[in-house]
Amino acid sequence: MDEFDSVPTLVQIPSDPPPRCHRLHNKLEGKFAVDVSRNYRIIFEGYDKDDELSVVRSEIVTVQILAIIDYH
Repeated sequence: MDEFDSVPTLVQIPSDPPPRCHRLHNKLEGKFAVDVSRNYRIIFEGYDKDDELSVVRSEIVTVQILAIIDYH
């Protein structure tokens, strides 16, 4: 959670472990995840400066956490 608070946009959160920020696909298309543990992920949506839903990491300035789940 501190990482979300400390960066201006989602692009500053690494896609390498940890936290391995990545876009999701299939039934979770349009959402992102970061690793919490080996199996569990924080699932969230990203919003730009106009509070519009976005999948462009460099535009995302706010996130809404949807769940913490094991989707594997």
